[in-house]
Amino acid sequence: MKEFKGILKLTQFGFGIIDCKKIKKRIKVDKKDLNLNFDGSIVTFEILNETDTNCYAKITSLPDFKNRIFVGIIHHFYKDDILVFNSKLTKSNLVLCKESKLKLEDNNFVKFKITKMKNNLFYGKIIEKLGDFYDDEALTKYLIESFNLNNKISEKVLIKADKAVNRYKEEFKMEENNRKDLRNLITFTIDPNGARDLDDAISIIKYDNKYKVYIHIADVSYFIKKNNSIEKDAMERSFSVYLPKQVIRMLPPILSENYCSLLPDSDKFAVTTEVDIDFNGEVLEWVTYKSIIKSCYKFTYDEVYDILEGKVNFEKENLIEHLIYLKDISFKLAKKRLKLPEIKYDEDSKSIKLTYSDYTHQMIEEVMILNNILVAKTLSSKNINYPSRHHPTPSIESKQSIVNLINYHNNINFKFGIDDLQKIVDCDNNNVRLLNLFCIQRILTKAKYTFEDEGHWALNLNYYSHFTSPIRRMSDIISHRLIFGEKYNDKQMSDILENINKNEKYYQKIDFLVDRFKLIRFLNKIGAEGKIYNSIIIDIRNPTITVFIPEIFYIYDMHVADFSKEKLTFNEEDKTFNGNINIKIGDLIKLRLEKIINSTLELKLKKINN
Repeated sequence: MKEFKGILKLTQFGFGIIDCKKIKKRIKVDKKDLNLNFDGSIVTFEILNETDTNCYAKITSLPDFKNRIFVGIIHHFYKDDILVFNSKLTKSNLVLCKESKLKLEDNNFVKFKITKMKNNLFYGKIIEKLGDFYDDEALTKYLIESFNLNNKISEKVLIKADKAVNRYKEEFKMEENNRKDLRNLITFTIDPNGARDLDDAISIIKYDNKYKVYIHIADVSYFIKKNNSIEKDAMERSFSVYLPKQVIRMLPPILSENYCSLLPDSDKFAVTTEVDIDFNGEVLEWVTYKSIIKSCYKFTYDEVYDILEGKVNFEKENLIEHLIYLKDISFKLAKKRLKLPEIKYDEDSKSIKLTYSDYTHQMIEEVMILNNILVAKTLSSKNINYPSRHHPTPSIESKQSIVNLINYHNNINFKFGIDDLQKIVDCDNNNVRLLNLFCIQRILTKAKYTFEDEGHWALNLNYYSHFTSPIRRMSDIISHRLIFGEKYNDKQMSDILENINKNEKYYQKIDFLVDRFKLIRFLNKIGAEGKIYNSIIIDIRNPTITVFIPEIFYIYDMHVADFSKEKLTFNEEDKTFNGNINIKIGDLIKLRLEKIINSTLELKLKKINN
């Protein structure tokens, strides 16, 4: 049988996917056929069978663990041995390590290497203590190592960035003449505390019957040319990655934090969209061009809020006036758009709450969304393939299942629509709000980049692009180039978007993991073990019953045997179990939190009789 080589990627479900350029179909490997190989292994495999879309393979090679360094979390101390958990290993995900002299404790983050395999078990040696489970610095190190994040920019790229800066200095006077000079406008930025990569700035003029809004975006594409080493490195990263205690930037700091960043009191090259908006929030006309600007003030969101609420005295009256204009515009632009709250872990109340950012965030978000819309419309009108940001409409089946669940627990006649969704997520009962938010999130598939105008369902838009964050997103740089006439053929655009989508999906795993760490830490701090939670059955697939626990925003899979010692009959059509008891989607049950397992970020729960 013919053998191939490829790179193994383990999924969250335990089976493997092999990346092999010689085979175009998706290559799946069942758990039993992984042959102890771990995530990222270069493997030899053979094809067992295939369908129109998939190949099913068996790995024939054993893992090569020599000179490989892994990270994990201490799972358990046993006599003189330490069990370390690592999700990228197969089988038990555990490595048996000898006690070290590193003064280790339960749940420490550690770095280790595998020394041998015996009887389907891994044996290893701990070589470094990264820190405590509750330490964000240690967590950041763990994430960098676990996801093989490249947090160093090569010397070659740094040298190229310096050359780009030198070219900018040499060409400044000449380039200045090719741009619209907007340095006379009152221009400002609003960003989070400590932000260094300032992508966007705003200027506003109010007339008798309209606003003229200037949305200035850093002209990163001036500094980064096609196919040079800076772009290749940025394309490989595709995004800046935000970790608990570190930002791994897409671009070299000299660009992202200095020459591209729209810092105050400094001449900056920008791409400006000039928009006329009437007092009802309707767009009258717009144009996008290259500009040179000079911001006069760097605001933080907190600072703007305090100014507009009259909590502080601010001497620059003209700037306050412009902030008021921006607030007015943003409120009118935010018409029928679904806004989802963020989860906040409140240790004082020992509960999870849903909160919205204050209106100062909306002030910036809405004009940036507007810019993204207008650029998408411009490119689409010219029949230019561009990185369209597509958010699919939920399927009819998923919509109906959510409608049924929401109606059941909200006692309302809920009909599916943006307005209805906003109402249920803003209801008064916190646990019901959490259920409603979960239901909405469950049907919202992840957005991705395409070059078709397929619309953005969650934003209620037919056209949408990414244009306003070129310092931290590669897609935005591509859109900048396109709007000024640079060309990409279909193959080039397809390859670019495939790479960006793949990287985004990978980074989303990091976000999920960080959220899970936050939850587990929170439950430990409030002493949640032993507490009884009201839970809701949200899905039934024989023999698994999936429940949702609103109070801790957690999904848990249970076996039907946990509900009844007697055999129950599964009805596929209506997804119910029937027998001595009847079980259906929407039923309420009580679960006791038996154990919090820090190393695996899992909870063990037990059904208790009502």
